[in-house]
Formats: sequence, C-alpha cells, structure tokens
Amino acid sequence: MTSAIARRIESREDPLAFAFLSYRFREDLTALKVLHSIILQLVLGERHLQPILITAYDKNYRQLNSSVDFAKSLLRLILDGLPTTFILIDGLDEMLETERVLLLRVMLELVKDHNDLKVLFSSRPEDDISRFLARKVSPIRVHDGNKEDIEAYVDKRASAWLLDLPVSASVASEIRKLMGKVALHAEGNLYPTPTLNG
Repeated sequence: MTSAIARRIESREDPLAFAFLSYRFREDLTALKVLHSIILQLVLGERHLQPILITAYDKNYRQLNSSVDFAKSLLRLILDGLPTTFILIDGLDEMLETERVLLLRVMLELVKDHNDLKVLFSSRPEDDISRFLARKVSPIRVHDGNKEDIEAYVDKRASAWLLDLPVSASVASEIRKLMGKVALHAEGNLYPTPTLNG
C-alpha cells in the first residue's frame, strides 16, 4: 500500500522521499542511514538545494557520516527550501528498536517544526512504536474495517499484473485465488503524522 501512495504522490510531482525497510538488512538499518537516503532523494531533483549537501560534505564530512543531529539539521535546511514535502517510511518494525525509536524522534521533531512536512510510517504493531506514538498521531489499522478496500486493491493489482503474463485462463484463475489470500492476511498499521500540525 505504501508503494501505491508513493506513486500517487510522484504523479502529482510533490517532493517525495521514501524508505522501504527490510528485515534482511536489519543489522545495517540505522536511523542515520535512513536520514541520509531521505536527504539524497530530496536534493537529487532540486539543483538549488544541492549546494547545501555539497557544503556539508566538504566542510563537515565526519559529522555528516556519524551524527544523527547533524543529519537532522541538514534535513531541516533542505525542507526549508521545499514546498509541501512527503516522506514515507515503510516497514519501521524491521529496524532494531533503538534505531526505530531514534528515527521516530527525529521525524516527529521535523514534522513539529515544518507545517508543510507530511510523514507516513507503516509498521506491524510493535509495543515500543505504539507507546512512542501514543497521543502524537492517529494510527490507521489496515486490518480494521477496510477489508473490502484491501481486497479491491489486490484484485486491481493482480488484474494488471496478469495482463502482462502469457498464462492460460485456468492458471490466471489460480493466481487470482492465491492473490486473494494476500488481502485476508494483510495486517499492520499506517501512522500518518499530519495531525501533529493541527
């Protein structure tokens, strides 16, 4: 679902950065690396912001590569030069607890300081994430009351995918049945943060 949201934002040409986190790289997933990825994505298409990153690299290389606070300050400067910006972080629960809490803290501070920053976290339910976000955001539970929406989404994606596959009608029917089971087992939370801005 997060990738569908990302495509929708991209189609509107709003500034967008995203991170799709994977359990396979859990030991290497740090808040600093995610922040670096976000910074790079935001400046790549914005020539007027690239000197900010170049200067940070030239003059503060060690801090850039080791300090979450420095990366947060750099990202703050970049956001000051952008219109409404969207950051999507999918699979927050795939990070180690200490790193994801640090990333949450940084992102929520940025949202608080920038009215035009919109952040969406997606995650399976985890106690530390729920505790940290309690009273700060309104979670959307993807398995509560939107089964039909998920089924419709999966069906639409499966149909588009099957159009490109050279398979018989019986194989296509079997694939549709298997894809239908995906919707039944979808669970997790989306944490959109615009509510922090009022």
